[in-house]
Amino acid sequence: MASSRTPLDARWRRPSPRSFFVIILPALLMFIAGGGTARTGGAALAIPPSLETPGPAFVDWDRGVSKQNDAARDARRAVEGGASPAEVFALLADDSGYVRDAVFEVLQEKWSPEQLLPLAEGLLHEEPLVAENIAEVFGRTRLATAAPLLEKAVLRSPFSDARALMLWALGEIEPAAAARAAATVWKKEKRDWVVRVEALTLLAAHGGEAGRAAITEALAEKKLLPERVAALRALVSLDPPAAFAAALGQLEDPPKDKK
Repeated sequence: MASSRTPLDARWRRPSPRSFFVIILPALLMFIAGGGTARTGGAALAIPPSLETPGPAFVDWDRGVSKQNDAARDARRAVEGGASPAEVFALLADDSGYVRDAVFEVLQEKWSPEQLLPLAEGLLHEEPLVAENIAEVFGRTRLATAAPLLEKAVLRSPFSDARALMLWALGEIEPAAAARAAATVWKKEKRDWVVRVEALTLLAAHGGEAGRAAITEALAEKKLLPERVAALRALVSLDPPAAFAAALGQLEDPPKDKK
């Protein structure tokens, strides 16, 4: 699971089917009726925190807070001194969030593009936390030279959250490349809703007619509830009246989800 810095994790939480019809759709209807802002022009409609389900925990059970703070200080000094990619990857895989956050902050705030680019090999690291953090730091620093590497890695990585972050990072760096990668992922990936939702979001924002076609397909999806929720949210930014009609349709004639 990515750290709390991740701008996408609100879209990755898995709401229950009942929550969709009891909370999310009514909220969406009120949002549209009230003239809510589009996704690109203001805050996006967020899934309520009460619907969140925890992901896997990355917790340091062996060190107390004081020792973790000491480890974070040492990690910060090591990375500020120009740690190698292998050393950075080891620190980003540390059990302690204190350590990982300290390293991430140095990479984001102090490393140059020339220093950051060699970290791209971490996009396919065997530890998902490493791949997620590298993708995120590329996106937050808008590292242009990383775009082609992200575009390749998103099709090869085995980790859902890492792939979603790679797509997000591409959207921050090069929207055209993001739309291209999202279209490929949307076509090839049929089961992983985490990745499909991010691909759908990017297609809606940057994919033109391909985005509308993906939204139409997602609204008819009978296996992946979060995909239908994402489609409604994306449609709000493109065509609020159509989103209102689609949301009403979901309420009046709920899809019979396949188990």
